[in-house]
Amino acid sequence: MKHATVLSAVKEMTRCARQRFLLMVPILALFLLPACSWLGPGDSVVIPQEETARDQARVAELQYRRATQTVDEQIRREEFLKAIKALDAVGQRFPDDRVYTPAAQLLKAQTYYDMRDYAGAEREYRRTVERYPDVEDVHASALFGLGNSLYELGRIREGQKYFRQLQDQYAASKSPVVKQLVERAISKSREIRTERKI
Repeated sequence: MKHATVLSAVKEMTRCARQRFLLMVPILALFLLPACSWLGPGDSVVIPQEETARDQARVAELQYRRATQTVDEQIRREEFLKAIKALDAVGQRFPDDRVYTPAAQLLKAQTYYDMRDYAGAEREYRRTVERYPDVEDVHASALFGLGNSLYELGRIREGQKYFRQLQDQYAASKSPVVKQLVERAISKSREIRTERKI
């Protein structure tokens, strides 16, 4: 009788341990898969599918932060590419969201800029400007990013155009973030005029 009780207890412990393990696998995958540096840019990356735009954007933002904290240049680039895929997932899964999807598109443009892929940054900032003219902080940030990207590409006059557009369009904004962007655009324009004598 005692042997049967011990055997039953062992079986129950094994069943509980198996259930815990099965519950832990998805949680571990969420944290470990995006961090695996052995996944190259051509390899498939598993992006968790979240229920809300907010949660999906949070996954993408965590991947972006992981990339910015990586020191090794090659691994950093791979992590940024994973962040781009995670940011794309926000727009694909929640195309009608007007808060997290525009922010994800803006962060995607910034990711290209951080990778020093200024042509990619220009493309994504332009998309942001075109898609979200009614989301003030995102639109203003995209105008500033577009101006900076063009500056880095050596297209100074074209970049100046977007700094001026930001100043003209948002001079009366009440948003502290947008006001700061306007001030930065003014400062950048002065700096460019001094440097380049445009």
